[in-house]
Amino acid sequence: GALLVGCCLTLGGCHHATLHQGPDLQAELSTLTAEDLLFLGVSHARSGDMLRADVGQDVVEEIDFRPAASPGGENYGWRCMEGFRCTGLSGCTCNDSSLTLPIHDYMHNPECAITGGYVYRGESIPLLRGAYFFADFCSHKIWSLRYDGMNVSDFQERTAELDPGNGLNIRGINSFGEDAEGNVYIVDQSDGEIFRIITDMKIDATPLVA
Repeated sequence: GALLVGCCLTLGGCHHATLHQGPDLQAELSTLTAEDLLFLGVSHARSGDMLRADVGQDVVEEIDFRPAASPGGENYGWRCMEGFRCTGLSGCTCNDSSLTLPIHDYMHNPECAITGGYVYRGESIPLLRGAYFFADFCSHKIWSLRYDGMNVSDFQERTAELDPGNGLNIRGINSFGEDAEGNVYIVDQSDGEIFRIITDMKIDATPLVA
């Protein structure tokens, strides 16, 4: 079976059409409105843990984490740090033990601005449950990773998998969304579309017998 990404929205109306049968992901059209949506960049798991896409200043983009048990007030290092990099600026001491360092960062060029991001909680794609999706506004790249509170794992670029094909693109990603069922949506500001991550995988529901 294959993972798919579905375009669930265009400004032109609801089409509900399968657009592209890629090796992993796909796009289908549905309805909403993508105009003037801004990204929040925060995703919380049902545990209350929080992942935050933090737009950098000049060089680095990062993802921060706050556990549910935290009372808040974390210092994520600006202005003395940008990602894991020391900036040489005032405001804090680089790599000081009082700082909360990011769980992941990446450099600019061609990337320029991180867009986050939600943890997939849907029922239709069990293999993706717990994966945090995020993107870059300028390079149009999409990634996912997992974080267990201590370590990052399963970091993957998803751009090619999520290419809808048939003349459609996912560009200028300025937001993600989540519905009540835990499905994750990708907002394309450039073309006024919203894409939903879907799958055509066949799930074996046959009970295992010892």
